[in-house]
Amino acid sequence: MEVAATKANAAKTRRSLRFLAASSILLSMLLQYMGSSGHEHRLLRIKEAFEDLAMSLPSPATDLGFIGNSSDHDALIFHNPRRFSNNIQLNVDRGLNIINCWSGQTISTWIYAGEEQIGGKFLTWNAMPKDKWVYGKDDAIHKIGANDTIFVSYIKMPEFTHNFLPHIEQEFVLITEGWHVLYPDWIHSISSNIVEHPKLLHWFGNNIGNYTGGQERHPKVSPFPLGLKPNMPGARIGTYRAPIQTYREIFMETLQQPPNKTTGVFVGFLRHTNDRRKAIPSSGQNLDYHSYLRSIAQSDYVLSPDGDHPDCHRHYESLGLGAMPITELDPFLFRHLNEGPVIFSNANWNVTDLEAKLPARPRVNRNLVFEEYWMEYVERVVGRPLRWWDVVQENASLLEDFAVHASTSET
Repeated sequence: MEVAATKANAAKTRRSLRFLAASSILLSMLLQYMGSSGHEHRLLRIKEAFEDLAMSLPSPATDLGFIGNSSDHDALIFHNPRRFSNNIQLNVDRGLNIINCWSGQTISTWIYAGEEQIGGKFLTWNAMPKDKWVYGKDDAIHKIGANDTIFVSYIKMPEFTHNFLPHIEQEFVLITEGWHVLYPDWIHSISSNIVEHPKLLHWFGNNIGNYTGGQERHPKVSPFPLGLKPNMPGARIGTYRAPIQTYREIFMETLQQPPNKTTGVFVGFLRHTNDRRKAIPSSGQNLDYHSYLRSIAQSDYVLSPDGDHPDCHRHYESLGLGAMPITELDPFLFRHLNEGPVIFSNANWNVTDLEAKLPARPRVNRNLVFEEYWMEYVERVVGRPLRWWDVVQENASLLEDFAVHASTSET
């Protein structure tokens, strides 16, 4: 009887969360379309009340101390075609465009290069087509079109906010990444200027709890994936610093010949990138990248605690190879991974206990490792088609016009 009651309460909680989420979405749409009308402030306060109530409800949790997937993406009203989200073969045909830390600059219509000179490791877009680069006021006025996507590196955020953002006259989506900048304090001084811009449709960023200046619960702010580590300049292919080609090889290997799932929970070598990791078991064996990926593919689950940042490369390495990550992630701040799915808010790292209680052979959407999946995710959240950069045709276009086949794979 107690088990039945617990299940009934959990189901009721999930229904309540879905209702509140849907109500919040509807209010977001009203805010978007009413613009600067006199009711905007009142509607925003009501929306925040819905969100506060939703966050106060108990989340469905197991006796292992982790929270399951119980909430949906930010938007459900706009039903864009799931052309890439559920079609591995289509993503393979397009060249296996793996989501990584530099994907934001790859997929966006524009890259903000700005007019101030930078160099070294911060100039991550130097190999991107110059046709995508925008610089100053004239570009903001004349190049940015309706529903364009703009990528801005965190090293360029202050310059973008002061010199470029005020001159944008068309509705746009902002994608930012702060992979190489650790938790900048200055973001608090400019974040309100970003979310209050009248033409901003939405702001997507990595690890939004640390990189959006306190705006992580704003209705126009949503998480964007960290992805794999990008191919670092000068790094040897097949290493952790140049992983993408190797990842593609192992992905195709496991797609053509699904591996035997011989491990319940894969631990692997865990670097002590934060103090909490010291209390989490590690296999102690630092595998080469090929062996590491094959071990993940042969596992049902993968221990994937927070690293330098809460979102980390291992989440995506695991999902793409058919294993479910066990994470410490907050289910709201990292809701973009709901469809993986992942295990959120885990507090139990006892592998024996986990293997005894977790169901075998969990279903995982391997498409989350592709850039095209995340373009569709962004459109679902924003609620409209957007313009992107098609790496196959090397031009800006709508997703529906993307090429189906790649003549060569991008690296």
